[in-house]
Amino acid sequence: MKESKFFPEIHGNFGFGCMRLPMKGGQVDYDEFCRMADAFLDAGFNYCISKGK
Repeated sequence: MKESKFFPEIHGNFGFGCMRLPMKGGQVDYDEFCRMADAFLDAGFNYCISKGK
């Protein structure tokens, strides 16, 4: 994975956005959200962005 020369603490070129979370019955499906976040981190990425309010 390529390391950023400007932000060495950020690994990978992708950010994990939290604008569209998985839903279940009109509520955030936290179990699925945690699986998604764990897969993102397990893949070596670590840059998370929140676009929500």
